[in-house]
Amino acid sequence: MTILRQGRDVTLTLPDGRRTTFTFSYQQGGLSEYQAQWSAAPGVTATLYPLDNASLIGLGQILSGNMY
Repeated sequence: MTILRQGRDVTLTLPDGRRTTFTFSYQQGGLSEYQAQWSAAPGVTATLYPLDNASLIGLGQILSGNMY
């Protein structure tokens, strides 16, 4: 069972005018904690990260779908 599903990509316009999409993924950081992360498209050196906390807290294998 998957606790989080992929699919929270972010598409935006960079300062140089190019449009790009950052792909959402997560890494398990503990029993019920996951770290959200976004990866840039090939050739894009910009980064995307939350200004606050990247942690997603779940209830182990009880939840499925989006936790936020």
